[in-house]
Amino acid sequence: MTKKCLTCKSTIIDDLESSIEDELPRLLNCDDKYNPNKTELKKKTPTISEIEVKIPIKSEKNTWVFYWASLPTKELEIKGREAAYGDESNSGLLETDKYGKATLILNCPQPYRINNLTYPRHVHYTTLTKDNVWSDEIKTMVVYCHLDKDQFSKALQSKDHIIINALPEESFQEQKIDGTYNLPVESLNPSNRDDKVRDFIDTHIQKYPSLMDLIEQNKIDEKDIPIITYCQGHGCNASKELSTYIMNAGYKNVVEYPGGIDEWFNDSDDDSSDDDEPSFFEDGSKYNLDNKYETIIINNIKYKHQLDDLNYILDEDDQKVGKLINHKIVWDTEHEKITNEFLSDEDEDEDEDEEGKSDDEKDTSSSDDDEKDTSSSDDEDNDDEKKKGGAPNQYGWIYSRSLISKKEYDQLFRGWGFSFF
Repeated sequence: MTKKCLTCKSTIIDDLESSIEDELPRLLNCDDKYNPNKTELKKKTPTISEIEVKIPIKSEKNTWVFYWASLPTKELEIKGREAAYGDESNSGLLETDKYGKATLILNCPQPYRINNLTYPRHVHYTTLTKDNVWSDEIKTMVVYCHLDKDQFSKALQSKDHIIINALPEESFQEQKIDGTYNLPVESLNPSNRDDKVRDFIDTHIQKYPSLMDLIEQNKIDEKDIPIITYCQGHGCNASKELSTYIMNAGYKNVVEYPGGIDEWFNDSDDDSSDDDEPSFFEDGSKYNLDNKYETIIINNIKYKHQLDDLNYILDEDDQKVGKLINHKIVWDTEHEKITNEFLSDEDEDEDEDEEGKSDDEKDTSSSDDDEKDTSSSDDEDNDDEKKKGGAPNQYGWIYSRSLISKKEYDQLFRGWGFSFF
């Protein structure tokens, strides 16, 4: 039975991607249905058997993409490359859209070993060139998969995964999932991560007899042991950061339980999807002053501004679409530039008119407009809310406006952690 869709985020983990080498799969060389000179190419995605992975990519527009990864597995033993890829059925074929975007859909792949070196979960892809041949410039993306509550529960009960809480020790002591251990991500940095992660694993591996047996039988290396990270819940990025540290320390078999403490201790049986993003008021990271990104809203579209020396602007798929230079966004493509030219001449004229009015005129006109806009709709909204058993919505106006000026934005959201461009 197919599990519900879980998004697997792609991530660059130091130089791991550049160290993963592969050649074009047999399918491209032997199967005519992937030969554009012999047949018309058609979209294909693999049959999902366990966890569905979605990975956004960006390439040339209207270009065919072939992707492949190792097969999914429930076994703990790390296999060699041939066995891991098997019949190469965890592969697909699709075409990018007019903006060069596409989403790879596949099963969560397994790590595998070559010459005593274990490679993390990853996916390869190549594109069709203008000469109608598949490019030998293979691109690789390291990924790690997300477990839902049921899958996490099974791993917890089987005691064949080391499960690590990434929060500070005080938070772990206040509320923790029994059978899990604490390695605060705040205690790690690139200089100490290797020693700290190794010491942590050496200390806790003794508590997992089944894993010790596999190590003694040479079926897995100590650095191949399965690990799960978790933190508070959706909106908390500590578990993702901890996963990255652990993988960079050489332990490649890592997955994440994004639901974390919030989901584990929530007894409700709602069918909310893991793909649903928390609303503004539910996302605790909005008030995290250590965030690596800030949210910016342009023409009702959310972007992320990377708060480092790079100053990249990222879209919802974490793909770079521009860069902040001297307080101005320079977009990567003409499409992005046109899409985000959102302040019309009319808006600017209104701002100029407002500046020319006296304070009394502004107050009077503002109150008159507010009364006109809201008098007819307030009663209806309140009646609807009363029927639902709730109080009138005091915040509906935040979402009802399709476009606001910079002046309005500054008044509404000053100090909320957003930037207006």
